[in-house]
Parts: sequence; structure tokens; C-alpha cells
Amino acid sequence: MKRLSKAIIVASLPLAAIAIGVSPSMAETITTLDTATLVPALSQPQSSADAAVARTLPEKAAADHSTVRVLAQNKAGKYAVALDNTGQRICVIMQLTSEPGVGGSSCATKEQFAQGGVSVGVQVNGGTDSITTLLPGDVDTTALKALTASDGLTGRDASHIIAHPASARVPQQVELKRKNSSSKFVFNEIPLAFR
Repeated sequence: MKRLSKAIIVASLPLAAIAIGVSPSMAETITTLDTATLVPALSQPQSSADAAVARTLPEKAAADHSTVRVLAQNKAGKYAVALDNTGQRICVIMQLTSEPGVGGSSCATKEQFAQGGVSVGVQVNGGTDSITTLLPGDVDTTALKALTASDGLTGRDASHIIAHPASARVPQQVELKRKNSSSKFVFNEIPLAFR
């Protein structure tokens, strides 16, 4: 019985390595799962503008209101990030400016976020729509921003937000460089039913 348990532990190591962002074949760390590295804004104090967005979230929202940080805004909306109530998931929050009170959020574990970011899509019945993706802080988004239409984003971390209407042309898949790793980040366009 001892041999079997040792075999199971050894066999599970590659799966555990993948789960924490390490390539089993090369044993190279893809990225850290440190919150401040994944989303630098989360290490900054909450401003009054951040708190104002937090107050508009539903009371039972998954996001920890004290961690809400506004990252960017444009004529379509405001884009924020927060940790969930457990502190283990990173959430992107999008609020439409043309439709007060309309927005959406989506959360991913730190591991999932490090590998693929987190996206949310919002659409008002037959009207305004927006798709928002938050990318990790160690990803160089220059190539992706060059391939997408100007989003007019301004703010403390506009470079890591990809925001566009559902009808906009966005590359389905783009390989991006990471700042501290030779491993690439692959951006995948979010498939939405309202496209």
C-alpha cells in the first residue's frame, strides 16, 4: 500500500505544477500569484473614487467592497477590479455610463487569472453592450492594443483593460509577452451569446 501512495503523489506533481503556474516539462515559473504583481492597483489605498464605485455594487456582490479599485474609464463605462470576499479570486467590474445602474462582474481564481485574465460581457436589452477583459499586470499589452480599435481608456491602469462593444473586431487569439518570464500569455477573445 505504501508504494501505491508514493506513486499517486509522484503522479500528481505535474498536475499540481500546472495548477500553480509552473510548466511541468521545463519547471519554469510562468508568473507569480502575488496579488500586487497580478493587479498592482490592489496594493494601493482605496481612493474616494474607488469607494464611490464600491457603494454602487449590490450588497450581496461577490466583491469585497473594501478592495474595489477603479482602473480606467471611457465614454462607455467605468472599469474596476476587486478581490472576492475570500481574497482568493480577482474580479473585473464594468459599469455602463449610458445606462446608470447597469453593469456586470466576473471573477477568476488567481491561477486562472494569471493564465487567461478575466472577462465580463454586459448588454442592455437590444441596446448598449460592452465586453471587458482585465489582463495580469506582468503582461505586455502593447501588441493587443495595437490590434484593437482605440478604446479611449484613461486611468491608472488603462493598459491592462481591453474594452470594446460586442460588434468590434477583436483578434480571436493573440500571444503576448510577459515582463519577467519567457513564457507567453495567450489572450483569447471572449465568446458571447449576444454577438
